[in-house]
Amino acid sequence: TVITIAPTTSSVCLNTVPRPVSWSTVKTGPETRISRFATSVKNSLQSVSSLTRLQSRRVQSAEARDALEVVSRRIDTIAALNSELYRIGIDRKVGLKTFLGSVVDLIRASGPETVHVSLDMDDVNISASHAGSLAIVVNEFATNSFKHAFPDGQTGRVDIVGRQERPGHFRLICRDDGAGLTRKEPGVGLGMAIIESAADSVGGDITWRTAPPGYALEIDFGI
Repeated sequence: TVITIAPTTSSVCLNTVPRPVSWSTVKTGPETRISRFATSVKNSLQSVSSLTRLQSRRVQSAEARDALEVVSRRIDTIAALNSELYRIGIDRKVGLKTFLGSVVDLIRASGPETVHVSLDMDDVNISASHAGSLAIVVNEFATNSFKHAFPDGQTGRVDIVGRQERPGHFRLICRDDGAGLTRKEPGVGLGMAIIESAADSVGGDITWRTAPPGYALEIDFGI
């Protein structure tokens, strides 16, 4: 039904005009509802991300702008996971190489042009929840590298490597060739806290180490 509003001199008149329905285009059932829900979530996340980026262009403070860009990248990561989950269907297994490839593409698009981000990942299927946690690790590591390892437009690279060391065991390595750190532990900033929380959610053992000339983290976990 289409509602048309016809203004008059003293009131508003509502007229209803029937619209023919093509039943061949009407779908029902749980699969369709899931599809509509997934699309709605994706569109909502994209809208929030776009608004966040728009706001980041308007703020004057460089610190605030960087924070908003980080938030936007985190939202994009969630949106990528949502799309991948719907694509794979009900089994809730994610192709890690493909999924992290999408995440790395987002990081490249929003990161500085002076820093190259590479991905070298063994093609394994893991649980969706673990894939989401690893995406957060990759995103946060790259974000921290952009900010601290390559200040003032310094050139460099961030490498994301994943290896199935043996059946049922996987190792994620994130490293950069930037300024590095003079201490063994990376500190207690928000990004590092998020990384450690994500590593804990996959039951992984996390190791921070210097990797001259830069810095690296390794997460070992079961799949």
